[in-house]
Amino acid sequence: MKRYLSIVSFLIVCLSSLQAQIFTPVKWEIKIDDPGTVEKSIVFTARMDQGWHLYDMNLPDGGPVSTSFTFETLTGVELIGEPVASVAPTSVYDELFAMNLRWYGGSVSFIQKMKVTDVAKFKISGEVEFMACNDETCLPPERLDFSFDKRHVRMDAVAATETPNEEQTTEEIPVEEENIEENEVSSSETTTSTSRPVTSTFPSVVSEELTDNADLWKPVIEELNAFGNSTSTTDKSWLLIFFLGFLGGLAALLTPCVWPMIPMTVSFFLKRTKDRKKAITDAVTYGISIIVIYLAMGLLITGVFGASALNDLSTNAIFNIIFFLLLIVFAISFFGAFELVLPASWTNKLDSKADSTTGLLSIFFMSFTLVLVSFSCTGPIIGTLLVQAASMGTAIGPAVGMFGFAFALSIPFSLFAIFPNMLQSMPKSGGWLNSVKVVLGFLELALALKFLSVADLAYGWRILDREVFLVLWIVIFVLLGLYLLGKIKFSHDSDLPYVSVPRLFMAIISFAFAVYMVPGLWGAPLKAISAFSPPLYTQDFSLYDGEVHALFDDYESGMAYAKRNNKPVIIDFSGYGCVNCRKMEASVWTDPQVKNLLENEYVLITLFVDNKTRLPEEIVIEEYGKTRKLKTIGDKWSYLQRSKFGANAQPFYVLLDNDGNPLAPSYAYDEDVSKYVRFLQDGLTRYKEISRK
Repeated sequence: MKRYLSIVSFLIVCLSSLQAQIFTPVKWEIKIDDPGTVEKSIVFTARMDQGWHLYDMNLPDGGPVSTSFTFETLTGVELIGEPVASVAPTSVYDELFAMNLRWYGGSVSFIQKMKVTDVAKFKISGEVEFMACNDETCLPPERLDFSFDKRHVRMDAVAATETPNEEQTTEEIPVEEENIEENEVSSSETTTSTSRPVTSTFPSVVSEELTDNADLWKPVIEELNAFGNSTSTTDKSWLLIFFLGFLGGLAALLTPCVWPMIPMTVSFFLKRTKDRKKAITDAVTYGISIIVIYLAMGLLITGVFGASALNDLSTNAIFNIIFFLLLIVFAISFFGAFELVLPASWTNKLDSKADSTTGLLSIFFMSFTLVLVSFSCTGPIIGTLLVQAASMGTAIGPAVGMFGFAFALSIPFSLFAIFPNMLQSMPKSGGWLNSVKVVLGFLELALALKFLSVADLAYGWRILDREVFLVLWIVIFVLLGLYLLGKIKFSHDSDLPYVSVPRLFMAIISFAFAVYMVPGLWGAPLKAISAFSPPLYTQDFSLYDGEVHALFDDYESGMAYAKRNNKPVIIDFSGYGCVNCRKMEASVWTDPQVKNLLENEYVLITLFVDNKTRLPEEIVIEEYGKTRKLKTIGDKWSYLQRSKFGANAQPFYVLLDNDGNPLAPSYAYDEDVSKYVRFLQDGLTRYKEISRK
């Protein structure tokens, strides 16, 4: 018993420890591939953390920042062609940008071929520009310098192809021999990495080229921390997956394959021994065995596919089509057209094992038998859960989801063993169990449309625009309500002489939900289902007009205007390629209370960190002990966010007084409108208190 508890506790701790903060998700290694001939290659290798991707080269104008390679110094060398990627990118049609976007996940190498023409003068330098995003946020464009000279190439083969005079040759040979060993090491170990903590060193004197008001650029990281600042990019989707798995387990309990097994199994444990304490221990062990089996299945799926593969499934259009078809099959199964069953030989073998063994092993085989026997009911629920976990792109999602599912499934076996008198009040099996399956079938059908929508957006088919999606959902939930009232009957359903109170309330909820979606046909936001429905911009007809637009896109100008008008400031660090920035604008800013606060009580300044407009002059700054150049407006705002606020992810919101000091903790991506309203109101209250002093 203690062994099982220890195993489960250990697995839970391991799962929890895998969640980490991610600030610099792309690591670069830049080296020269030198075969010893005049033609060599510079290899730029990028390795992305789980869940992050790097955009491809040469994306169309108007989209996110492409990966690009700029060669500023080319001495004694000629480039051959353009950089070539080692793998094909993932291509997805993005409705927001109305274009095909290409990106790389995992790792990719970009290879630039070159020809050395003068080995003594060889020098090549430049920079890599790139942008990294995940499903929740985008980081501002980053630039990475690189430089190589004659010490980084093998010069013997190059010299052999040249025809210099004897005097030149005798001068160059010693240099070659002296540096060959060093060059070989350098070419293989020249590594540049963006992996560093998100901190910023602010220069003691702010450059006049950077700003006319240095006080506005003064770091306020400590002040934000004093407010209890907590805007990190921690992945919390595993909590949602656990909750969904737990709900799935509760639903599985109410199916005809599992519910009748509860009293039979618990009674077996109570009759197996006269020692009630031993019977309770066996039943609890039985429940823990169920958890271990399902958890092992989830870990196995993660191990087989790998973390990066599971994340790729969330954006892969083909897999989303497969998921759609799979859920349709599950729904048809729940409607009673057929049953998904495993081979009977599997169940018989495990059943015989349970009879022939004793102790903990016997209990384990019994729990395995339950897993197989109940598959016709739990299989579609588990399949849906795993599909949802994979689509959320969380590395340990399948294991977390299966743990939640098994935990809920195991509760009654342990609970009824501890309190056997509760078995007498347990509802008897009957036709209501089949009704549960049909209800789950309707829900599977509705959820399947979500995955078809992802594929539709990816390929740009436009067959499932928002209004079409809503019409289908309205029809599905109206039919569900009619079924609950007994107006629709399937072949395997029992007669319904009257409508019970629970069925009536469930029907009311289903009809009410269908009516709630009707205004969405004319453009209502329908925030309750925004995570499932296609985005609002896919709708052809909309009467809705509640967008919020920033007054300023320049920091100093906006701060000066706010000071003249005695208003606090909200800075919105955003990006043209930031999908979640658009989500916040669509689902949070459109709320009437939020809209009123932003437009009437604050001065809204939106700063795009990927704005490619060139600055009049390059600005040289020192950061992380390195000298860097700010070349674009986006570079400037990105540096402002890092140096003043100690953050580098978008969306990022911060409230300031007229001197550039924070009024409240910063706010990151969170579509909870009530939290955002409190965030704005707290800042406004503090601003008024400061103004009265």
